[in-house]
Amino acid sequence: MPYELAYSPIVLPGLVRTIEASLIVAVGLILCVCYGASGYGFAWNTLAVILGIALLAVLAFQVADIYQVQAFRGREKQYMRLASAWSVVLLIAIGISFFAIADDQLSRAWLGSFYFLGMITLITSRRILFLLVRSWTREGRLIRRTVIVGGGERGSALIAALKTQKDSDIEVIGVFDDRGDDRSGDNCKGVPKLGTVDDLMEFRRRTRVDLVIFSLPVSAEGRILQMLKKLWVLPLDIRLAAHTEDMQFRPRSHSVLGDVPVIHLFDRPLADWDVVRSGCSTRFSAALFSSRHYP
Repeated sequence: MPYELAYSPIVLPGLVRTIEASLIVAVGLILCVCYGASGYGFAWNTLAVILGIALLAVLAFQVADIYQVQAFRGREKQYMRLASAWSVVLLIAIGISFFAIADDQLSRAWLGSFYFLGMITLITSRRILFLLVRSWTREGRLIRRTVIVGGGERGSALIAALKTQKDSDIEVIGVFDDRGDDRSGDNCKGVPKLGTVDDLMEFRRRTRVDLVIFSLPVSAEGRILQMLKKLWVLPLDIRLAAHTEDMQFRPRSHSVLGDVPVIHLFDRPLADWDVVRSGCSTRFSAALFSSRHYP
């Protein structure tokens, strides 16, 4: 069954940062024009102040942890954090203007208008984002369709650990295992067994799969390498679950899916911002060559 292409959980927050910073700058410039037309004679160096507030706001929102897809799905929680962070940013701006003796350039009326209009604009944009994210989630664009390689007890434990994650973007759609049914049943914690690793190759061609997680023990190097030789040609992220391993990992050697630590075995060649850069480069090259006239 075909599925829509997924949106990157890394690119989306980056775009949201850019849009919110642009909205803050736009609100500040609109207020500058309005106050200038009213005879306040606002100085152009206020643009630097607006840019500084926009940058500080993005940093504050990052600290408030509202630049994650999980936060975009929330309602009251993200709005309260956004309002608190925005209030802190404007208080910092007011404090700097007071101690820098810049009250003649930054009027209280302008700062107050900037605060309330900015707050309304940001909350409205987050409401629109919430509706978009909810729609994209229903379409499966913000879900990582995941298959587990390896059933049995380890596969069941891994699926159970993934299912208990709150606000997780992992959707386990099937289990693949080369072992017979005596050691790996027809389903694993309610997830159907869809075949062997060879069947996974054909399954990936028929539908969208974003992530493959091995539930094999870390010590099974031979089996892992044998399966990787078959799967490395597929544009997938391949991970090895290590939630049952009693060992310490260096920060760069692993990541976590919720609370489940996984070791990176293979990353798809083009992902996240690489896709954006590749697309922009391709369009630029096409426009460049199409603009040339050959005799």
